[in-house]
Amino acid sequence: MRAEGSGKPIVSTDINTNENMFALEIPNNDWVGFRKGTILIVDPKSSPLDRGFVIAYKKGLDKATIKKHLIYDGEVYLEPLNKIFKTVELSNDFEILGTVVQLKLDFNENNCA
Repeated sequence: MRAEGSGKPIVSTDINTNENMFALEIPNNDWVGFRKGTILIVDPKSSPLDRGFVIAYKKGLDKATIKKHLIYDGEVYLEPLNKIFKTVELSNDFEILGTVVQLKLDFNENNCA
């Protein structure tokens, strides 16, 4: 995936991409279940699957987070990866920015400590 003219790094992937896809890098080891340096390939046009991962933004907060997308009895819930937070029903307070369609991680001295 290429950010044309943006000066941002190019992220290679072996999946088919579209112009709306983007990549996020996990900045530290605070994200439960993900190592620092993990690259998330996100597709805003892809429908989330049950138990898949999404990038969600809650209105009023300053950043988006990764959540597990759950479907139960026809209702959609967002489950945080950190179990100290509660699972919530998807509402108008949230915007799904995209579905995580691939994870990439190169093991090196920066993320294997």
